[in-house]
Formats: sequence, structure tokens, C-alpha cells
Amino acid sequence: MSTTSAENLLLRLYKNQRLAPFYIIRGPLSSNYCPLLEWAHEFSSLLLQQANGLSPQEASDKVKLGHSDLLFITKEIESEGGSEKNKGRAKPLQDHKAYKVDDPHMNSYFKAVQYGPMELEQKFIFVDKGQLISEYFANKWLKTLEEPTANVTTLFLVENQVPLLNTIESRAITLRVQSEDLNETYPIPEEHEDFSTFLKKLSAHWELPKSARKKLDEYCERPSHYHLALDAIKEAPQLRSWLYQTMNDYMLAPNHTLYAQQHWLEEIKWFDKAETFNNSPSERFYGLLRCVIESTAHKVYGD
Repeated sequence: MSTTSAENLLLRLYKNQRLAPFYIIRGPLSSNYCPLLEWAHEFSSLLLQQANGLSPQEASDKVKLGHSDLLFITKEIESEGGSEKNKGRAKPLQDHKAYKVDDPHMNSYFKAVQYGPMELEQKFIFVDKGQLISEYFANKWLKTLEEPTANVTTLFLVENQVPLLNTIESRAITLRVQSEDLNETYPIPEEHEDFSTFLKKLSAHWELPKSARKKLDEYCERPSHYHLALDAIKEAPQLRSWLYQTMNDYMLAPNHTLYAQQHWLEEIKWFDKAETFNNSPSERFYGLLRCVIESTAHKVYGD
């Protein structure tokens, strides 16, 4: 399976010691197995290959046997049982029990997060099905989220379209992965494609009010006129999440430099923090749009 852009970005950030303390890794849902957990194991294997010079087989074996700087917090998939028809099928997401403070899996997390890495430059903790973290539990977790341990990165694995608590969303950077096994793909800009062209191509299928559609189309023709996109957002609030995700897909594509992607991630941090201070959506989106357009203007592509 080929390396995803999310894996590439995280490996590059690890190499340059620029990893953030929290990430949300979003990907496809499958009723048969856990593709995000599979991704986490594959990423860990690639990490050990890069950091320790191990062969793919050696790295994979080490991940399976357990590594002091790699922790996987999982919720086992329960079978619905009952009739022969339901036998072996995974329960729907809403039927899974939430993580609890006294959950033995989470006890392992709190022990691990107290200390930095032992062998690698960074300790990685993967929390499977992050949407099962309850609000009560997240509030208990608040100190860890606000005062993260140095050189420890937590990655919350969450299926696409599944909401995550704002307590976590506001403190983490979201990345998306894709599963070739599920034939699910996400838009990737063509080489040297500017953002306005990429946005125009994707937004053609978005259902928007006529006035918002007109302003968005005008913005695609004149991308330096940020007010057109901001006016469209005011008229169609649903555009916020679509535009945000489109910018994220564009900036995290492999054809941008690590510098450009790091600049984008820093802008996302400001975007999330500004919400805490009740900055308007227009103020917050202005910074993101400017970051994206400047990256296109300066042609910051390649390595």
C-alpha cells in the first residue's frame, strides 16, 4: 500500500522535530475491519524504518510485538450476535460504549503521557474511535489537552463525517487519510494547479443559494478578493466546513513544501484559537484564505 500524504507529512514533521501534540486522523469507515487502526500500524512501521533503519518486515514485527514509544488505545469491535443474519457484523457506531475514566485502556494512556519517549525522538499514542470519548471524560482530560507533555503526540482516529467533541477539535490539527482497499479517494490538486482552479472544480457540485454561488464563482475568478468568499460564507454557513476542508486538502497535498504545510498548520492553530475569543468567521477565514493564496502566488511546490 502506497504511503499517504498524511503519513508523508507526519514523517517529515517528525524528522524536523516539528510535530504538534494532537492530531485528528480522519478516514473511511468499514464494517468489516478498522482501516484507521490499520493505517496507524502502517505509519508506525514506516516510522521505525525511517528512525531506526529497520527493514519493512523488522519494523512490522516490532510494531506487532509492542514498542515503548508506540501505544494503541482501542475499543474492540463487538459482534451483534443473535440471528445468523447479524452474526459477525460490527455494531453501529452509536452502539459502541464510550471510553470511561476508569477504562483500563485509558489508564495506560495517562501513564504513558506522563513520560517522554525512551527510544524515538517522539512518543506516539493512537486513540482508536476518538468519537467515543464522552464530554465528561474530555473535561477530565482537559489538563492533558491544555498542558501537553513535551515530545508526546496523540492521534485521535475518527471516521469521516463523525463529529468529535469541540474540546478536542479545537486543540488538534485534522489530517485525512484514504483507503485504497475501500476504493475511497479524496481530491488531490494536480501539479502546479492553483487554489482557485481547484476550488472551482470541487465546488461545482455544492448546493448553495444563488447569491452565495455567484459570489463564490466570482471569488474563483478573482482569488485575491477575499471579501467575495467571506460574503459567500455569510450567506451560506454550510460553506464554512466545505471551504475549510477544500483548503486543507489543497495545502496538505504532496506538491507543497514542508515549509508551506507547516505555515498552513500554524494558521489552523490560530484559526481554532481565535474561535475561543469569539472572533467572527470572516476574521478567522481571512487568515486561512490569505495563507492559501500566498502559497500559490509564491509557487511553493516540491521539496
